[in-house]
Amino acid sequence: MIVGGLGLPISFITAAMLLVRSYGTANATFVDSCVMVFGPALLFVTGLGLLRRWRWAWFSTLAILLITLAIQPRELVEVPRRSTPTPSPSGVPTTVNDPVTRSTSLPMVLLCVAAIAWLNTKAVRGEFRIYLSSQRADPKASAAGSTDAVSRNWRAGHRGRDMMYYEEQIAGVWQRLDIDGEMLIGRTHHVIYFASPESWQSYPEWARSRRDEIIDRIKSEFREPDYEYQGGGTASAIPEANAPARLHAAGKEKPTAKQWLAVFAAILLMGALSVGMGWLVLSGIQQGQTWLPTKRASLQRPIFREQEPIFFYATLGLYSLVGVGAAYCSLWMMREAGKLSRR
Repeated sequence: MIVGGLGLPISFITAAMLLVRSYGTANATFVDSCVMVFGPALLFVTGLGLLRRWRWAWFSTLAILLITLAIQPRELVEVPRRSTPTPSPSGVPTTVNDPVTRSTSLPMVLLCVAAIAWLNTKAVRGEFRIYLSSQRADPKASAAGSTDAVSRNWRAGHRGRDMMYYEEQIAGVWQRLDIDGEMLIGRTHHVIYFASPESWQSYPEWARSRRDEIIDRIKSEFREPDYEYQGGGTASAIPEANAPARLHAAGKEKPTAKQWLAVFAAILLMGALSVGMGWLVLSGIQQGQTWLPTKRASLQRPIFREQEPIFFYATLGLYSLVGVGAAYCSLWMMREAGKLSRR
C-alpha cells in the first residue's frame, strides 16, 4: 500500500503525458506504459486486500511475484553496457564499452522466491481461506471419530478484520459457525472468543454437542503464540455479553484522558488537512491556476492550466490524493473512537 500510494502521483503524471503525447513518452512501449499507469493502483488495491484478508488479494500478490520473478532472468542476461571515451596514445579518441552489472536482480529473485514460499505456507493460506486438495485430515479430528478419509470436511478462517468462522460439510452442504474475534497489535495478532457452554447451546443442532471438538480443530489451525483464546475451557468461559471483561482479559485497558485528547487532536488535524486540500483543488479549477508544492521558496511559482496542463493537473491530483487520504484517516479514527467509547 505504501509503495502504491507513493507511486500514484507518478502514475497520474505519466497518464497525463501519454494523453497529451508528450515528447518524453515517444519511445515508451505499451507494456511500460501499462506498468507505470496501472501498476501503483494495482499495488495499492492489492495491499488493501491483504490487510482486509480478501481472498483475491492472495492470488493477485502471487501473480505480481511470479511476473516479477519471470522478468528478472532477462534482466540478468541482458546486461547493459556503457560507453567510455578514452584517448589513444596517438591522440585519436576511442570508445571502450564497459560492462555494467545489475546489483538488484539477484536480490530481487531471492526476495520473490522467499515471498512466494511464505505466501504458500499453511498459516498464510489459512488466513485467506486457500486450501489444497491434498491436505490430510486433522489427527485430532480423526481421533474424535471424524469420517475424514482423504481430505478434511471442515475449514476455519477469518471473516473481515476481526471475526472468525468455522465451516463443516454435512450431507454435502457446508454449514458455518460465526465466531467472535479481535485483531491485536503485537506478536499475538488475533484473539478468538469462544462462546461459553451455555451460549454454545444456541448454535445449530449439528454443533451443540461438539463444542470441545470444534474448538480443538480451530486451535489446531490457529496456534499460539500468533493467536490467543478466550472462553476455550469446558466450564470457565468468559460470557459473550461481558465485553469489558473480555477486553481486560485480552490485555487491553481503557484509554486515559490524555490519550483521548491526542485522538481528538489527530482527528481535527486530518480533517483540517482534508478541507485545505479540497479548497486548493476547487480554487485551482475555478481560477485555472495553482501553486507548485515545494519546500523551496525560489521554486514556488504559479502554474497556469493553459500554459502547463500536465503540471497543473498533476499538482491538483497530488492535492486530491493528500486530501482523500487525510479524510479517510479522520473518518477511520472517528469510527474507532466511537467503538472504543461504547465498550
